[in-house]
Order: sequence, then structure tokens, then C-alpha cells
Amino acid sequence: MVAAYVFKVGLKWYYNNADVVEEVTEEAAQSLIDAGTPFINAISEGLGNIGDDLREGLESLGGSIVNIGEGVGAASLDVIENIGISILKAGARTKEYIVDEIGDRRVTFVKQFTILIIVLMTTVFVYNSLMLRDK
Repeated sequence: MVAAYVFKVGLKWYYNNADVVEEVTEEAAQSLIDAGTPFINAISEGLGNIGDDLREGLESLGGSIVNIGEGVGAASLDVIENIGISILKAGARTKEYIVDEIGDRRVTFVKQFTILIIVLMTTVFVYNSLMLRDK
């Protein structure tokens, strides 16, 4: 930037000389400008600087949000995959446990289950036969 310059904010004129800002009258500002002191539209330049800073900040924030999103997404997928694998392993272990527990009694279990089904079916048949007889 230039070492000394004149700028206007609102209706007031200011003179900046070596980063010392002082308010001046319009006539004094005009005489400084006529003497060769540059006039800088401080608002637009300041807004440009603010805009640049804001853009950089938003780009940085956007990058951070993307990184966080990627991390959360990857972690979520890991959790979902691990839950699925855990459920499948638990099912397999449960089946193995039941087979191991019933293994030596499997024939007896199947016989008793078959007898139970036959008894239930016979009971239903006899009950229905008796009920139809009364009608």
C-alpha cells in the first residue's frame, strides 16, 4: 500500500500518514489530493480485503466440514459393516451352540417332537369329529 493517502467514509474525510489516521476537512483533503496524495476508496478496498479473508475462511471451513463428513461417513460404514458381521457371527454361534447341546439327543428330540405333532393332530381330529357328530 501507499505510505500516505486520503480516503472518505460517509461524509467524513480522513488522511492516513504512516498508519496514523486523522480526520480532515473536505477542503484539506482536496488540497492533499491536488498536491499528489492518492485518494483511495477505502470502503471498496476494505470490503475487498474482508471478502478475500471471508472467502479464505469459508474455503477452510468447507474443507474442514468435508473432512469431518468423510470421517463420519467412513466411521458409520465401519459400524454398519461390523454390526452386520457381528449379527451373522452371533447367528452362526447360536446355531453351533444349539447343535452341540442337542447333538447327542437329536434322535430323541426328533422322536419326541414327531410324537407331539401326532398327538396334537389326533386331538384336533377327535375334537372335530365329536363336534360334527352333535350337529
